[in-house]
Amino acid sequence: MLDPILIYEFILPNSIHFYSMVEVALDYIGKRGATVGVTKEKRIKYAKEILQKEMLPHVGVGEYCETKKAYYFGYIIRRLLLCALGRRAEDDSDHYGNKRLDLAAIQKANQRRQGLCTEGKLAKPRQLHNSQWGMMCPAETPEGQACGLVKNLALMVYITVGSAAYTILDFLEEWGKENFEEISPALIPQATKIFVNGCWMGIHRDPDMLVRTLRKLRRWVDVDTEVGVVRDIHLKELRIYTDYGRCNRPLFIVDKQRLLIKKKDIHALQQRVSQWEKAFYSEDPILLFG
Repeated sequence: MLDPILIYEFILPNSIHFYSMVEVALDYIGKRGATVGVTKEKRIKYAKEILQKEMLPHVGVGEYCETKKAYYFGYIIRRLLLCALGRRAEDDSDHYGNKRLDLAAIQKANQRRQGLCTEGKLAKPRQLHNSQWGMMCPAETPEGQACGLVKNLALMVYITVGSAAYTILDFLEEWGKENFEEISPALIPQATKIFVNGCWMGIHRDPDMLVRTLRKLRRWVDVDTEVGVVRDIHLKELRIYTDYGRCNRPLFIVDKQRLLIKKKDIHALQQRVSQWEKAFYSEDPILLFG
């Protein structure tokens, strides 16, 4: 499978041989989808449209997105080879970080479809996954055939409604993200890959600073509080999520193995609630609206 890469790796990207190889590859793809008897130029045009609009559409469907798709395709192949060689475990499809919840009418339709699958007696689909700790209530589930298949969220959990990703993209541009057009492929193994909603956007050479800044801005509400920041040190990846359907829950902030919340913070919250209740039940509009 890797022989063609080893044979043609010495060919320069701007050489005549390189462009002839690209045309041969595009013509090969076009022959498998275009109508029989069309010209070579139309087959190549058809293949380019397929690669631009149908292949990895989440990376981009506009012009000049070929570089991003090429890098992402190489990333997929590398992950696949690591799994095949036993150097990395397969992704867990049951992990709750890989799932999204549909809302409103879509959720009702899914519930009707799930109702058709409650007749099975398998135990594993009914059990709670380790990643659902704190997200799903381990006790609140119906009895009978739907036991374990219909789950209920924990009391403090809320579902994200999503936010615009362009604010995060602008922030990354200002804080040192390097695009694919600006780097050499040899720099990627030494840097941290940055993903936004599953799309590989570039690399960063100081992920510690970037993660600290993102979390600080999120706590100050300069960045949407629903933005998810996940750093995988082993894989050298930073995954940022702004999409809807993710389950979130409040957590205490720990710094150097010490809780940052103090009794005075709790008292301040209680005082704030009591003042709000006083203003709410008051007939004075100044107290009510400030």
